[in-house]
Amino acid sequence: MPTLYLRDIPQKHIDRLDEIAAAEKMSRNQLCAEIIEKYISSKDDFVQQILPEIVGSYIRTELKSFETDIKRALDLILICSLRLSKTNEKLNEFLFPELEDLSIGSLKAEEIIAILNSEKDISDEEMEKIIRQI
Repeated sequence: MPTLYLRDIPQKHIDRLDEIAAAEKMSRNQLCAEIIEKYISSKDDFVQQILPEIVGSYIRTELKSFETDIKRALDLILICSLRLSKTNEKLNEFLFPELEDLSIGSLKAEEIIAILNSEKDISDEEMEKIIRQI
C-alpha cells in the first residue's frame, strides 16, 4: 500500500485524532484511513444527487403530518371553546335569575357578574371577599 505523509497539521488536531483513535481502540493510521474513506465516499456523485431529493421528500412528509396534527389540534380547541361557551350560557341562564336581586355592598348582581366575567385578573383576596359576602 502506498504511504501518505501529511505536513503542517496543527498539534491540537493530532491530539484530538489520538484521543478519538484511543476511544475507538484503533491506531491513528487506521482512524485517518477511515476518515479519508468516509470523506471520499461522501463525495460520490450519486449520493450528492440523490440526498437532497431524499431529504426534501422526508421533510415534506413530516410537514404534511405536522400540518394535519395542527389542524386536528385547532379543531379540538375550537370544539372545546364552543362547549365552554355553551356551558357558560347555560350556567348564566340557570344562575342569573337567582342572582338578580343579589347585591354586595353597593354592587348589583349585574356588576358582580361583569367583574367575574371580565378579563381583568381578580386577586384571590378580592374573590374571597366577594364569595364571603354572597
